[in-house]
Amino acid sequence: MKLSGKQLSGKATLYSYTVANKAFHPYYVDKIPYLIATVELVEQPGLMLQTNLVDVDEKDLKFDMELEVDFRPLGDSFLIPVFKPVGGAK
Repeated sequence: MKLSGKQLSGKATLYSYTVANKAFHPYYVDKIPYLIATVELVEQPGLMLQTNLVDVDEKDLKFDMELEVDFRPLGDSFLIPVFKPVGGAK
């Protein structure tokens, strides 16, 4: 079997989440508390990705809610994929 890259839609659903109260990297020190999630990509059932949730309050989260990818800077030259609710910021 040969693995290869494929462009994805950037759409996912919320599978699970937790609230982090301790920074595991200096980037997150001023972001505590923050949301860590497992999202399921729509292109393939069972294809999961660990990520951060942004632009949403914990009280507004619902399992299976529709999410879309966004990219946030991590330092000067690196972007990380994060997910937010479809339709934009809170």
